Amino acid sequence: MAGQFQLFASNGDKWQAVKGFKNSENLALAQSEADQLVESGQFRNIMIVEKTAGDPKAKFKPVYRKSLNSKKAQKTERLELVVKKGLTGEWIVIPEKYAKRYKYYGVYGFLCWIYFVLITGPIFEVIASLGGYGETLPLDSIPVLSTFAVYIAMSWGVAWALWTIKRRAVTIAITYFSVIGVLVLLGGGVIPFGKCIFAITYLLLSRRVNATYRHRIKRRDLEYTIPLKKLENAKFVSAKSARKKKHR
Repeated sequence: MAGQFQLFASNGDKWQAVKGFKNSENLALAQSEADQLVESGQFRNIMIVEKTAGDPKAKFKPVYRKSLNSKKAQKTERLELVVKKGLTGEWIVIPEKYAKRYKYYGVYGFLCWIYFVLITGPIFEVIASLGGYGETLPLDSIPVLSTFAVYIAMSWGVAWALWTIKRRAVTIAITYFSVIGVLVLLGGGVIPFGKCIFAITYLLLSRRVNATYRHRIKRRDLEYTIPLKKLENAKFVSAKSARKKKHR
């Protein structure tokens, strides 16, 4: 038998019957009126139920719902972007899903060269030492060999962190090159010290490094990474404000 529809409304309290539709073809009309009641602000929740006509024992079955609460939540949801300013300039911290869309995201380019140096550097030093091209490693000195083993472990550890894109990999790499730079400078190695300074500068300023590990990019690159609709309604918050909000 043909069904009939009943329109119920609520403002957060009890549901009340608003209007009935006896013709089963009036569902579209019922939905239209339900939308108008919610959009006008008269009711916050609307529900259309169906019942088989002529059957008093039939139970009502919900066929349509609309809520002003859920609609408002979707409208007021805004993307929050944290602005960080420091010695390396201004950076905008963005969600990881958008950082992955950035054209410089990933372990490529010069970053691969640093990774290659970290992996092969200790190996080349051993080969050069055995071949008489560099400082000879005293194979009978346990302290020296232990120190060199720690150096290899640190170098490969930093390389692993960079390759697997660990969040703190950049901080670890900068610390590593800083320590190595001081040690080689104390030993009189000016050229190796310069290489360490170059690597540190790259890790601090590189757009690829910042996007890949710290999920932050320059303001001028936002429009090429985040959808324009999201960016138009985005909220920019300073790093200090975001930190205070997090601690509350």
